[in-house]
Formats: sequence, structure tokens, C-alpha cells
Amino acid sequence: LTELQNNLFLTRGRILLTDRHNNKIPVAVTKEYPVIYSQPKKVKYIDETAEKLSPLIGLDKEKIKTMLDNPNSLYRLLVEKPSEEMIDSVVSLKLPGIDITSKDYREYPFQGLAAQIIGFVGVNTDHPVPTGLYGLEKLHNQTLKENQDLELTIDRNIQAESEAILEKIMTDYNAVQGTVIVMEPKTGKILSLANSPSFDPNTY
Repeated sequence: LTELQNNLFLTRGRILLTDRHNNKIPVAVTKEYPVIYSQPKKVKYIDETAEKLSPLIGLDKEKIKTMLDNPNSLYRLLVEKPSEEMIDSVVSLKLPGIDITSKDYREYPFQGLAAQIIGFVGVNTDHPVPTGLYGLEKLHNQTLKENQDLELTIDRNIQAESEAILEKIMTDYNAVQGTVIVMEPKTGKILSLANSPSFDPNTY
């Protein structure tokens, strides 16, 4: 059960921007999507299972066999965010050890907006379980892991406008990189911190 929990459930607080009306706008959230996975421990016939699955999920038969060949494992991810048609096709086979469930993913609904501030969640050789790897996701990883929200002074509209202006300036002057900072003088609050080049944390 612990192996399944580590792979399927991502408990994490949101990262929120604001606007001039003090509305809180989530720019980093956790969302459920379906996944097709295997429980190698319950797979009865590896060759037959791999052969039937291969044309449905678009993976090479030999690769599937390698993924299923672990009799002690209770979880091996096969397909992330499959289509409903793919799910229906796989379910209709009724293969032992092949199941459908939902998995939590970190999602950034505004794509590249404030990406260098927000950062991203992911896995690597040092972190097999999703964790903050860059930006505020990394800096405040422990707080977010405790399911606490992180509220920023960044104004969503000012941030978007700053990024648009920065991109135009960089194009006009053929610049390699640039930064725009907007601060509220009376309070020192940072309303915008635009950096370019940027990226989409959903596909980092």
C-alpha cells in the first residue's frame, strides 16, 4: 500500500497570486488524472499480457515485458493521462494485474506565467517521490508538503503585463535575457518579477 501511496498521492498546498481586488488566484495546484498501471505481482502471463497491451497503449511489447517482470512490485506506471478510449480498451481485456486508477499531478494552469518564481515539482535520481525541484516549489517545499498554501504579493495582471513588455523589449533589442521588477513603494511589496527566457513548468 505504501508503494501505491507514494506513487499516486501528492499532498501539496497551492501557490497563490493576487490581483488589484485582492482575489487569490491559484497558479500551482494538485489535480487528479487517470493512469493505467500494472501490479506485476498479480500478472499471470507476462508474454500474453504484453502482447495484448502493446497495440492499445502504444508501447513496445518487449518494453512492457520488462516493466511487468518484477514479481515483488505492487505498482508500475504504464500510461499517464490516457484517453477515455484507451481506458475502455484496456478495461475490456480484463487482464490480471492491469488496473486503472487516478494519480495526483502538480499542474500550473497559467503555463509560463511567473514560472521562474514558482518553479516546478518533479522527480529525479535523488528524489524518486515528487518534490519541489526549483523556485518557490523548492524553497518552500516543506511548507507546501504540509498542505499549506503559499500566498505571494505578485499581482497576476501586473506580472502578465510585465512579461509581455519584457518580451517586446527583448525582441526589439535582440537581447538574450532580461528582468522586470515592479514594487509598491509604500510597502516594499513585489508586485511583479518577470524573467526571460522563461519556460512552461507543466513540461519543464
